[in-house]
Amino acid sequence: MTESSVDEIPLAQPNLKGDSRLVILLGSPEGIKGVSKNLISLNGVKKVRKGLFIIQGYSESHEAIIHSQSFVSFIKTREIPSTRKRLEDEYANRVFSVVAFSYNNPTAQQKKRVERLIKKSIGVRLRPGVILFPLLKAKEQRRVLGSEDERVLIDSKDFSRLIRENGGTTIRLSRLRIVNLDGINYLKYAIEQTLSRDLI
Repeated sequence: MTESSVDEIPLAQPNLKGDSRLVILLGSPEGIKGVSKNLISLNGVKKVRKGLFIIQGYSESHEAIIHSQSFVSFIKTREIPSTRKRLEDEYANRVFSVVAFSYNNPTAQQKKRVERLIKKSIGVRLRPGVILFPLLKAKEQRRVLGSEDERVLIDSKDFSRLIRENGGTTIRLSRLRIVNLDGINYLKYAIEQTLSRDLI
């Protein structure tokens, strides 16, 4: 399954607030079917798109269903820590944006455009059609991405905009912090996979 052939995303922008969590199931579309079905049967669970859920009132019931599946769980946060700040684990308190996207019957040209945009972005693939971006402070953004007129790399806002200009539909959720420890390891693995793929 390609990143361009995933389920269509609803037009309404979902909100992540209060005690709600964004949960992203990792693995193949076939592999997450059972967990997805059981998860959406519970109260407070809203399926944003394939593999992405917003869960209000996250509890042991939700945990019991998804614990056997690789997943990354996020909560909304306000603070964007500096990348220069020394942390015990460099990913533990980092803040991210997630962009989920899809196309209806994508053309070969659209698919190529998506691949180019991903390679030009500072994001990593978490699953088909879902890219995770680090969220940077304004000064750090200029240092990493370049000035607005001469951007070398693309952030989550530009990526989302360019996907829409390319005929896709997007949802962008921002100011997210990872809350499950295993999720940090999965993120590190996703970064390694993205680097390996782009360097081949």
